[in-house]
Amino acid sequence: MEWEDIDLKGKNYFYFSIMSDDQEYHVLLNAYFPYVGISRSFNNNKFSFMSSEEINNQFIILTECNYVLLGKEELDKELTDTDFLELDNAELEQLNYWKPRIVSEIIFNNWD
Repeated sequence: MEWEDIDLKGKNYFYFSIMSDDQEYHVLLNAYFPYVGISRSFNNNKFSFMSSEEINNQFIILTECNYVLLGKEELDKELTDTDFLELDNAELEQLNYWKPRIVSEIIFNNWD
């Protein structure tokens, strides 16, 4: 395992990579909530997240550590107005400014 970026400046997640069976995995860990997303590819801060089935088959140990494994199905979901119902004004201002389109752009963001 190699930590690529543990500095939170300008983002809300930690990032590290894991090599296993000649395959590199990119792991994103939200800094404030126990949410994890895992990708096989990374290009210009864009991740291609693995499906829930793939993650649960290969990284089930993370759930034993109380992490919530989020797959492509959850992370690539388009945002709707109902996703914002429980947010406060400061959070709504951030969303209005940054204009995220999908869930992963909120959970793993590169905002100031």
